[in-house]
Amino acid sequence: MNNSIYRKKYRLISSFLIAMLLSGCSSVRLDKDKTADGKAMTDTWDESDKGDTPESSQHAESVSDRQGAGEMWKSPAGDYYPESPYSHIISCLQGTTELSYARDVSIKDLFSGTVEYACQDITGDGTDELLILTDRDGKGYITAIGYWPEKDKVCTVFENVFNRGCQNISTEGFITDYSYVNSDGDTVYDIAVDKDIEQSVYFRTGSYHNTYGSVLHRIDYKMSTSEYKLDDKDITSDEFEHYQKMTEETVSFQKADSVDDVIAYLKEADNGYDEKMRSFLQKKQNGEGIFVNPASPEAADNVYATAEEAYDAFMRNETSVRCAYELTVVNGDFEYVYGDKYTLQELCDKYSGEASNESVRIDCGNDGDKEMCIAISSDKGIEPVETDIVVKYSDGHLYMLLVGQSSSRSILFVDEKGCIRTEGSSGADHMMESLLVIDANGITHHIYDCNIVGAESFKQYIQDGCELAFNSEKVLMYVYDIDGEIYYSPKVQDGDDEYLTRISSECAEKGIQITSEDEVNAIIDKKKKEYGI
Repeated sequence: MNNSIYRKKYRLISSFLIAMLLSGCSSVRLDKDKTADGKAMTDTWDESDKGDTPESSQHAESVSDRQGAGEMWKSPAGDYYPESPYSHIISCLQGTTELSYARDVSIKDLFSGTVEYACQDITGDGTDELLILTDRDGKGYITAIGYWPEKDKVCTVFENVFNRGCQNISTEGFITDYSYVNSDGDTVYDIAVDKDIEQSVYFRTGSYHNTYGSVLHRIDYKMSTSEYKLDDKDITSDEFEHYQKMTEETVSFQKADSVDDVIAYLKEADNGYDEKMRSFLQKKQNGEGIFVNPASPEAADNVYATAEEAYDAFMRNETSVRCAYELTVVNGDFEYVYGDKYTLQELCDKYSGEASNESVRIDCGNDGDKEMCIAISSDKGIEPVETDIVVKYSDGHLYMLLVGQSSSRSILFVDEKGCIRTEGSSGADHMMESLLVIDANGITHHIYDCNIVGAESFKQYIQDGCELAFNSEKVLMYVYDIDGEIYYSPKVQDGDDEYLTRISSECAEKGIQITSEDEVNAIIDKKKKEYGI
């Protein structure tokens, strides 16, 4: 392994299920015991059973010794958290901002009649989504609209059938969905009356990666036994009660006769955003709620005097890495929320892979402080996948900055200065390339996205044709997106300058301004220098 660069060749195989279409069921609560007439038996959740704190290693002191229990994390980016989503959602409702990734309905369609609405975070980042309940074709539907800061888009994060009589949305930020398999082998979306039938309960959340959302957890149990599984792992009755408790308080919806009612509600909610986010951060750091990483509720989170001590301890599984808002995901999904912690072994288990024996030091932002890059290889899926993870030391602890994955058609490169380049393809004459950099504070910045297209794919940019571009195999068009500005830069395979001039003239006639390769590189270099590269 080269100590200055990782060169990977993999692609994501998501470990999360695509949400199933929801149908009828007969309860809105994860019931451990339920009588045949539907009455739930009363159970008690004992909050005291949280386990013992793991001992610190010989190189570390306890968290309480240095930071004090309950103090806010001092992550690399300080007190950063996502900006308020309300004004962006309001702009979308007013028609000044486009609603992205909507599958079935537009904003106009949603408010064609009386709707029910509420605000609730169902993506795990602490920022509210606007939840809208509607009726169409005799069925209930839920649409969740959120703001995605990374893409600066208002988008649909969940859109599905919703049975108001039996399903609910918890104030902890998830949707419960019950199912079981009957004697005929068919899946039934309901509560099983027979206590000997295994009941499954899915905890579904919204996702910025697809409108079907994600399955955060699945619990399987039989009401006739005291055996419970969380994501195929055995859990205790007390742990089961913890999840049961979180299903009890549900989101209350209000009726709106017009979009103006919702806009007024969002403006009022915006006033309390900062206080709400501070409360959310503290709650997640304390490991409370549905979003705590269930794989390691007692993960060691030791304090170290130097970065090298912390990095070495992490490679020995003696401490964990924290997930905060600096974390960027490239080439795939890494479902996480603020407050999650992972040891190296847990990350290996997450990706069904093995970590490299050595880690690589890189210098993000060129400030002299070294970050650590590790690689986890897996061949358990359809094809080999490798996951690169960049970790930064800050105030005694480790924070995950970036997760990137590579596969046969999507390659990820991380260099010694914290530059991340991705390459992939989606067709015979269509390739994609992106460049990102991590600055000295651990924040990832997009430098550019680029579509590299040949003759056929270039038609999407010039609808009525461009003879030279379409009929020659000599040219590729690089279409750069840099800070929202589009730059077209053709490259001729054999360096024929005369041919390149003719291409530029034809594109200009079609309304496309050509930018030379040198000009584009100058723009890119200027942006990189802004972040210390």
